[in-house]
Amino acid sequence: MRFIKKQFARLTKYIEPIQKVEKLGEWVFDTTGKGTVDDPIQIPFVDYDDLIYKFIEDFYKFTEEHPKYELTKYQSILEENNIELDIRFMSEVKETLLDDRCILALIMGVIRIDRFSEGSLLWCFKNGCMLKWLKRLSTYD
Repeated sequence: MRFIKKQFARLTKYIEPIQKVEKLGEWVFDTTGKGTVDDPIQIPFVDYDDLIYKFIEDFYKFTEEHPKYELTKYQSILEENNIELDIRFMSEVKETLLDDRCILALIMGVIRIDRFSEGSLLWCFKNGCMLKWLKRLSTYD
């Protein structure tokens, strides 16, 4: 008996858990700091569920294991597909018209955007576009 390895299983295994988890993350606001030098107010941040941190870690591992996708060039891949690097625009793209490389570039784009625009990744999970992209990837396995 031959087993066919699903190349996207490392990522698509998150589809069901994402659908089941109660909170993917939440904003944390400092309500105790006074805004002084001795007691500064911490900048708000998103505290993601461990599931999301594991997903990000697995996504980066996938990227390293599959250099053929050239995901470090995610912005160029999106531009080649006429997709602007803007999460609202990215979330509205018809995933059925995209190949696996472009879907992966969308995911990488959102993960990278979140580094500079905190909450973008959480928005994409809550909006449903991340789940949509993962489901599309599962059709390639």
